[in-house]
Amino acid sequence: REIPQEGREFTYSQETGELNKSLQDLIGQNPYQVHFKITPMGNTFDLKGQVSTSMDLPCSLCAIEFKFPVHLNLNELLMIEKPLGKGDQMTRANHAHEWEAEGPDYIILPSDTFDVAGYIHEMVALSEPI
Repeated sequence: REIPQEGREFTYSQETGELNKSLQDLIGQNPYQVHFKITPMGNTFDLKGQVSTSMDLPCSLCAIEFKFPVHLNLNELLMIEKPLGKGDQMTRANHAHEWEAEGPDYIILPSDTFDVAGYIHEMVALSEPI
């Protein structure tokens, strides 16, 4: 509800400190830079931006710690949808957009509140190699 029609930009870093606690278990004391813009599109919101940081990981061959660079491009559609009621069901077929790596993905939110810290934490965690 607070986002104007032209959108709103958000920037977070180690200096601003908003995400320090939520990212500490993944990146330790490494610096990070998060920048994204949320733009309303009818009843959905378009989120586009970047995340840049590094993770301290052990090498799987020699066990020496190294800094694994993380550079993510964010491209999401945020959709607000009330949770299903008791006895409601939802079916979903495979969609062609799931095969494309370049297009936006979507996140269904139960309310108009978006947890930036949780979202960025999960995106960084998913970038860790197996």
